[in-house]
Amino acid sequence: MPNLSVDGFDLEFPEGWTVGKFDDWKFYRERFFKVRDHLKAMDVIAVCPDRVVYLIEFKDYRGRKREKAETVEEEFIGKSLSTLAALLPAKCNAREAQEQTLAGKALSATKLRLVLHLEQSKPGNKLFPPVTEAAALTQKLRNKLKSIDPHIRVCNSETMANLPWTLR
Repeated sequence: MPNLSVDGFDLEFPEGWTVGKFDDWKFYRERFFKVRDHLKAMDVIAVCPDRVVYLIEFKDYRGRKREKAETVEEEFIGKSLSTLAALLPAKCNAREAQEQTLAGKALSATKLRLVLHLEQSKPGNKLFPPVTEAAALTQKLRNKLKSIDPHIRVCNSETMANLPWTLR
């Protein structure tokens, strides 16, 4: 089974999946990132045997405050769009075979899913208040990105039901 460690999360994907940490790809870091300012990257690209590609972003604000000026919504949208824009050039021009292969599999997918895994402190925590309200964030993202994925998921470790991977 493919496993990944991402930002303190240990993930286990089902057998037959092709997965990679997109924001660690040499193609992204050394070439695509330099195209223009403000390009961002999703944490994980995962393609299942049924040709569904998942772009997954992990954020953990438990016990810490968000220090970025942009909202979680704006950041997720930017990461989604930048990652999608990088896939075709990566398929054609990546120097690493596994990056080129995963980009090709992602581009041959028949369905695209966007997932934001957002851990935050519980409501009422005065020292580290929640960054956003998950249901409102989900609705905003679905309204803005419905042409890409009308069923965007915002989840945390307690609400991961119906997602095909597990946290270890």
